[in-house]
Amino acid sequence: IEAVGKLEDTKEDFGLPLYPYQKVGCQFMVTSGSCLNACDVRLGKTLMALATIKKLKTKTNLVIVPGSVIFQWESEANRWLPEFKTFVVTGTQKERMKIYSEIKNCKESFIVFISYDLVRIDIASLLPWNWETLIADEVHRLGNIRTKRYKAISKISQKSKHRYGLSATPMMNRPLELFGILNWISPNCLGDWFS
Repeated sequence: IEAVGKLEDTKEDFGLPLYPYQKVGCQFMVTSGSCLNACDVRLGKTLMALATIKKLKTKTNLVIVPGSVIFQWESEANRWLPEFKTFVVTGTQKERMKIYSEIKNCKESFIVFISYDLVRIDIASLLPWNWETLIADEVHRLGNIRTKRYKAISKISQKSKHRYGLSATPMMNRPLELFGILNWISPNCLGDWFS
């Protein structure tokens, strides 16, 4: 809420070609530290998230996305953030373990792209890292706090400094779905489930 009061049409440079409204969105994301970006479809949530990573200069970044757009995210990151090493976690278990080994040996700033399902499956491989920034694209998939997906993602993000949820439709069916999203972004901001 404090971040909203500081918003204005910013001249701040985020290092990417952003529209004025995207700069304001990035300013909010950076200032708040963790938030829900619920801009409408096709307004550039992906670019705003990448600009936020660039501005924060975080070393370890995990981006959780639907499997169908994982390579699209990697392509955008390689285009706009060439200074970050990118890793896409896909393939068989053996192939994924090789990717995790490469990430472990990476000395530069990096972004890891992984699908929601693989986070749940590979939680043991993801837990050792201290992810500075976590981004969940289509964050409405975290609406149900009782799922294994929600529990796994909550577990790996416990030490993270920044959490950003992106979704044009954060509430798919019922207002209660917002609880899971907001509780992941800022634990206990709404109290517990029953309150």
